[in-house]
Amino acid sequence: SAIVAGMLLALLAWGQTGRAGFFFTSMALFAAGLGNHTTIVGFAPGMALYAVLTNRRFVLRARTLAIATLMLFAGLLQYAFIIVRSRQADTYLESKATTVGELVGVMAGKQFGNRLFAFEWRAVLFDRVPLIVERVLAPELTIPGLALATVGGAWLLRRRLPEGLLLLLGGLAIAGFTVNYSVADSQVFLIPAILVLWTGVAVGAEQAIRIVEP
Repeated sequence: SAIVAGMLLALLAWGQTGRAGFFFTSMALFAAGLGNHTTIVGFAPGMALYAVLTNRRFVLRARTLAIATLMLFAGLLQYAFIIVRSRQADTYLESKATTVGELVGVMAGKQFGNRLFAFEWRAVLFDRVPLIVERVLAPELTIPGLALATVGGAWLLRRRLPEGLLLLLGGLAIAGFTVNYSVADSQVFLIPAILVLWTGVAVGAEQAIRIVEP
């Protein structure tokens, strides 16, 4: 979650200041996060939309695209270590890959294929989502906190659309993955989404204070 927090903070700082260094810091953290867990890809659509809506000319510049592409490629190169270790004798790996094709399968979570998207939509809506809210989100944020997060998210979408899309799309992608993933510790995958929700709480609380202030 520290990588995700830094990535989002740097991108938002770029949006506020226009300094290219913040943008590339965000891209570098995203690339580094690929080696931690590929669920960080869930933030990519929101990040892309935010960047284009904030400064389209800078983002679509050939130099910007080239640097960002090289950073992403460097992030993916972390997975080459799996091939190196897989070809060494007497090494323990959770998932082995000796070829690029096998490596792509590992990166895509092929070894967990029977657990990904394991629930039909009715089970997701009426069982998994209420369970996650009751056992994870409500204890973490409390009911007032969830209400403030809703207010904050609505305000961002209405008044600060790029920021709202950045957070909402990323949080929904992580939550959507989690409720469709059949593992005992699925709550740990929600940590980036909880980070997004707490950001919404802060925004909602700020707006509530402005309303009650004389």
